[in-house]
Formats: sequence, structure tokens, C-alpha cells
Amino acid sequence: MPIETEADLRREIVEIGQRAYERFLVAANDGNISARLDDETVLVTPTGVSKGFMSTTDIVKVSLGGSEKEGPAQRVPASQRLVTETDVMAVPFGGRLALPDGVLITPLARQIAMERHVTLAETSVEPTPSPKVLAAAEGRRPSSETPMHLAIYRARADVRAVVHTHAPVATAFALTDVRLDEPLLPEVLADLGPVALVPYAPSGGEELPGAMAPYLAGHDAFLLANHGAVTLGRTLEEAFFRMERLELFARIHLAAKTLGPMRTLSPEEVARLTALWEQSRRQA
Repeated sequence: MPIETEADLRREIVEIGQRAYERFLVAANDGNISARLDDETVLVTPTGVSKGFMSTTDIVKVSLGGSEKEGPAQRVPASQRLVTETDVMAVPFGGRLALPDGVLITPLARQIAMERHVTLAETSVEPTPSPKVLAAAEGRRPSSETPMHLAIYRARADVRAVVHTHAPVATAFALTDVRLDEPLLPEVLADLGPVALVPYAPSGGEELPGAMAPYLAGHDAFLLANHGAVTLGRTLEEAFFRMERLELFARIHLAAKTLGPMRTLSPEEVARLTALWEQSRRQA
């Protein structure tokens, strides 16, 4: 995969923002888009600027940070009071899981942590530092949801682009806690894979990245409860196409539900399509 220049990525972020705005996946100043420039830096859309009317100079360059050899510690949201095996399994082998004071850990979670050599760091959650801005036009600041983008890049070395929108129907599923994971369309299973439904957490700080952490390893598409949708990709185009596909699937799902019982794909076909998605994720 050819490495894009910073100028290329800035132009592509602007184009993706325009497409999202024109397709009403975002309104006003909603949503945010980012792309990994290299191992240390990320380009992210600015706060307070409509995605339909950005210029390349509006895009902010920030430091990825957290690139220590052992990787940054994943965190459990301060509002979460019980740590389960799901939380531990989401941490890379030999990694660290930072826990807020007073959290309870199930015996199975502790056992799995020992087997995977995951350190359970039961310490107070420190405030999230502001992203380090490396370059920005006068008056421009990175999106308030930059911490979420950076957490995704730190957890997933294969991800090079993140798109977050308030796609109307997909967000309606997130608002009603209705999962969007029924095996209905082959294209969705082969390209999106399973769609995670992430519990609500306030955005702009530590809690939303913490809420997403258990789902990051096994998903490329996310419904954020009471918030919106996020899709990941190896390119900006892939991340955006996944957002388009997620929203279209939500619309088709909603329409089909009104017509009667939906016919799901067979278990054999689901297994075949899921294998294709997993194979695609392993490809460089």
C-alpha cells in the first residue's frame, strides 16, 4: 500500500468530510475524521468547523503519543464497576489494564489476566491530557473527540483512518440499544464484520475510549449508545465506505423489519463470509 503524503491526506480528509455532509451523515459541526500520517502523528478535523466546508489548512496535526514499546495501558471507564473476562481479553497479551478505584474484578477475569500476563493496574484514573498539537492554523483546535481517535490508533496498528458520524438510522439503533448484527446481507458480513454496540460514555476524555476498548480488537464498526457511529479502515476511503455501508444496512434492516420476518443467512454462509472478513483484516 503506497504511503500518502501529508498534502494527499489533508485533501482526502476534506473530500471525505464533504461527502459525509452532502449525504447527511453529519450536520452543522458534527462528526470527526482522522488519518494516521505515520507512527507518531495523526491528522484530525478541527473542532467547531462543518465537515462540508473545511479547507486543507483547517486540518490539525497532533502527536499520537503512547507509543512506548510495551504499548499504552487500556483503561476501564470510571463509571464501570465490574471488570469481566471480556475486558481482559480485549487487552493485548502482556499488556496493562488500568482500573479506577473501587472497581470489582471477577475471579475468571483475574485468572485470564494471569494466563495472558495482563497487568491489572488498580490505580486512580488520571485526567486525560490534551492532545499535543504539532501544527494548526491560527484559531484551529483538534476535535474534542481526538482522544477517542488516538486510543483507536494505539490499540490497532492496522488502522490508518477513523470516521465518526451521526448517520441518522445507524444512530437511531444506537439510541434505542438495538443491535445491528443480524446476518442478513453478505456484503455487510464480508466487509464490516460484526457491529459492536458500545455502552454510553461521555465523549471528549478518558471514558469513551475506555468504553470502546473491549470491542476494538474484534470490530471495525461501532454503534456508540446515545451518540453515533464509528468505522475504521486501512485507508480513509475504506473507513468512509464502511460508514456508508453501515448506514445503508441500518436503513434496509429498518425497512425489512416493517415488512415482516427477515430471512437470515445460513450458519454455513455466515461462517464463510466471516472468514472472508477475518482474512481481509490480516492482509497488509
